[in-house]
Amino acid sequence: GLVLLVQVLEAQQDWETAFRYQAELATWDRRLRDESQRRTIVEMEAKFDSERREQQIAALGQENAIKDLTLRQQRYQLWGLVVFIPLLVGFGLIINQRKQYRAQRRELDLERTLLRTQMNPHFIFNALASIQHAVLNKETQKATLYLAQFGEFTRSILESSRKVTISLADELEMAQNYFALEQIRFEKRLTLEVERAGVATGSIQVPAMILQPLLENAIKHAFAGKAQGHILIRLTAQEQTLSIQVIDDGVGLISTPTPTPAKQSLGLQILEERLRQHWQKPPSKLLTLAPHCPTGVCITLLLPLSSHD
Repeated sequence: GLVLLVQVLEAQQDWETAFRYQAELATWDRRLRDESQRRTIVEMEAKFDSERREQQIAALGQENAIKDLTLRQQRYQLWGLVVFIPLLVGFGLIINQRKQYRAQRRELDLERTLLRTQMNPHFIFNALASIQHAVLNKETQKATLYLAQFGEFTRSILESSRKVTISLADELEMAQNYFALEQIRFEKRLTLEVERAGVATGSIQVPAMILQPLLENAIKHAFAGKAQGHILIRLTAQEQTLSIQVIDDGVGLISTPTPTPAKQSLGLQILEERLRQHWQKPPSKLLTLAPHCPTGVCITLLLPLSSHD
């Protein structure tokens, strides 16, 4: 083409024509290179756009997959909560019911144990022996009185055992019935005094059968080294606490020839456990046993003061 024509003209030394065609050849060559570059750029742009669209499609697919996975996870979590929450609530109810059942069973066991201690064979034997002794000695009045007191005390024990709480007045009456039996047995060598200090015993509710274990313990210590015994029940109310003190006038545990440690009897242990079971938050020092207060043994019982239960 033009290259060969330029070579012929240069051979003929027609420099002007050869230069003109040489310039035209350069122009066409530049145009061809520009067109090639343009095509290359267009192809590159098209390829870039295609790759970008593919990436966008892939990213959109990944985003949709992530959304779908998230929705499925949320759905599974929702179903899990729907299933798990009732199971958790049911499990909690079962545990709570079992706790309540164990607490009720424990309370029944304590009440049964308490009733056995209140009506223990040793006490019944002593009562029957005293009645028999009075009958054999033809002490009809004494035997009749003892039978009447024994029947009254037995009735009050059985009635109070069915109740959670009774009035403090009824509790005092039951304790006095018990003491009257012991007083007959000890030939009236035992006396009882009750100080109420303005406490309204008729309106205050207390757990049933709390005084007899205290009296039983006091009677045991009142005759230590003595022929006569005196027991004081002192009631005081301060703020929201009822204080019940049972004090004997014996020589006390410390003053005995062989001092005995101030250890609670089984009846006192059962009583304290019952009271702690009765109140969810009882006083920290519910029952204290002082071996010398100032003479004899002093038992102090602190109860939350309540006019109802």
